[in-house]
Amino acid sequence: MFIIELSFKKEMLLATDGLNSQLFYSDGLAVAQIIQNLIIIEPGTYPNKPDLGVGIKNYLFEFLTADTKSSISSKIKTQINEFIPITNSYIDVSVISKDKIIGITIYIKKDSSDDTDTDSLSFSLLFGMESKENKLVSKILL
Repeated sequence: MFIIELSFKKEMLLATDGLNSQLFYSDGLAVAQIIQNLIIIEPGTYPNKPDLGVGIKNYLFEFLTADTKSSISSKIKTQINEFIPITNSYIDVSVISKDKIIGITIYIKKDSSDDTDTDSLSFSLLFGMESKENKLVSKILL
């Protein structure tokens, strides 16, 4: 189990289940959801945090050269370091693109004295455009 901070053990969703109970993500899925939100948010959306967000939608129809992939990776790492309290960790981000879909794989490992995988998290995010309504579609793959 990957635990970053107590505040990330549960992430409340703006949705309810069939019994009208609040839905929550916990542990690794909560972290993945928060990072997904950071990647989707357009910079400047929140006036009090103008640097918040990567704005991945802006990259969906660009040619993803090595420089563009490096820029996206760097922006994601910066967002995670600035807005998520993950201290003493190694973060690796890789970006791929195929058929107007961007795939981002994120690996986070807490720096610790032992080499166990209990303090690591790896997941992939897929981003694409829904053609009829021109909306961004994303999926988390743990």
